[in-house]
Amino acid sequence: MTILKDSVIYLIGELVSKGLPFLLLPYLTRMLGADGFGDLSLAQASIAFILIFVGLNLDGAITRYYFRYGYRSTSLIFISGIFYSLIVTLLGVTISLYFNQYVIATCFTCAFFQNLVSVQLTYRQIQKKVMPYIYIQLITSLTAISLTVLILSFFVSSYEGRIYALTLSFICTAIFAFWFVPYDFKFNNKYLIQQLKLGFMFFAGFGVPLIFHNVSLFFKGQLDRFIVYNSFTSSELGIYATSFQLASLLAVLLLALNKATLPYYFEALKNKKLTSLKIKKIIYCSLLFVPIPSLLALIIPEYLYELILGSGFGSVKIYNVIFLLGISMTLPYFVVVNYLFYIGKTKTISVCSIISALLHVVLLLTLGAIELRYTSLCLFITNTFTFIFLYLYMIKEKSFLELI
Repeated sequence: MTILKDSVIYLIGELVSKGLPFLLLPYLTRMLGADGFGDLSLAQASIAFILIFVGLNLDGAITRYYFRYGYRSTSLIFISGIFYSLIVTLLGVTISLYFNQYVIATCFTCAFFQNLVSVQLTYRQIQKKVMPYIYIQLITSLTAISLTVLILSFFVSSYEGRIYALTLSFICTAIFAFWFVPYDFKFNNKYLIQQLKLGFMFFAGFGVPLIFHNVSLFFKGQLDRFIVYNSFTSSELGIYATSFQLASLLAVLLLALNKATLPYYFEALKNKKLTSLKIKKIIYCSLLFVPIPSLLALIIPEYLYELILGSGFGSVKIYNVIFLLGISMTLPYFVVVNYLFYIGKTKTISVCSIISALLHVVLLLTLGAIELRYTSLCLFITNTFTFIFLYLYMIKEKSFLELI
C-alpha cells in the first residue's frame, strides 16, 4: 500500500508540476507566433544538447550508486560531479561570450542549474521523500511560468525572454532546494582528494559511456528541429514543434510514471521479488497501450487546435497523432532499459542507442526531406527498433534467465 500511495503521489505531483508549463503553450504561440516558436524550439534543443555534457548523467550515477552500494558515499559522487559541471559550464560561457553569443551563454547557465535541480530531485527520490520532491517540482514550474509572462510582457518579447525565464527559474529552485527543503545529505569538508577522485571515477565511469546514449536520445528527440529548420520555413518548424509539445504531455505522463515506480522497481529486483515471467507480462501489457493515445487524438477536430493555439495551427493535428505513436513506445522501452541499467549494461544500451541514432538520422535525411509528416514518423520507427533490440538482448541475459 505504501508503494501504491507513494507512486500515486509522485505521479500526481509530476503531472501537476510538468503539466503547468503546458498552460503557457497558447500564450507562447500567440505571443511569439509560428516563427518565434520555431526559434524557441531551436534554443531549447540547444539546452538539451549542452545538458548532455554539462550533466553527464550525474543524477543517474547517484541513483545507481545508492541502490547498488548504499547511501553513505553518494556525497562523493555529488561533489565531484558538480565540480565537473561547473568547469564545463564556465568554459562554455566564456567561449560563448568571447564570440558574442549571449543566448548560448544563457543556455549553458540554464543547463548547469537544471542539472543541479535534477540532482536535488534525485536525492529526494532515492530517500523516498515524496512531498519535498513535489515541492521542488512545483517551485520550478510556477517560477518558470511567472517569470515567462513577466519577462515577455514587460522586458523581452522574443523567444530569448523565455530562455531567460527558464534560467532564472532553475536558479531560484536550486537555491530553494538547498536552503529551504530539508534532506539527509551532509557535506563533509574532510574528504581527501583521493576520495573525490574515486567519486569522480565512478561518476565518469557511469556517465561517459552514456554520452552516446544521451546523444542518440537527443538525435531522436531534438535533431529533427535543426533539419526541419534548414529544410522548411521557420513557420513550419513552429507548427512541427508545437505538435511535439502537445504530444509531450504523454511523455510527461510516462516519465512521471517511470520516475515514480523506478525506486520500487529497483528495490523489487534487489530483493528478487520480480521474476522474468512477471517482467515479460508487464512489457506485453505496456505494448497494448501503444496505439491508444494516437487513436484518441484522431477524434479531436482541427478547429479545436486553432481555438486553443491560435489561427494557423490547425495542421498541428496530424503531426500530433504521429508523435503520440512514437512517444507511446517509450513505455515498454522503460521497462526493459531500467532492468539493463540496474544490472549495469550501460555499454550495451549505448551501442543500441548509437545504432538507433544513426538510423534516425538516415530516416530524417531521407524520409524527412520528402515531406514534413514523414519526419514525425521517424521517432516511432527508431523507438520501435530500440525496444526490439534491447528486449531481445534482455531475454538472453543470464541474470534475467535466473529470475525465477
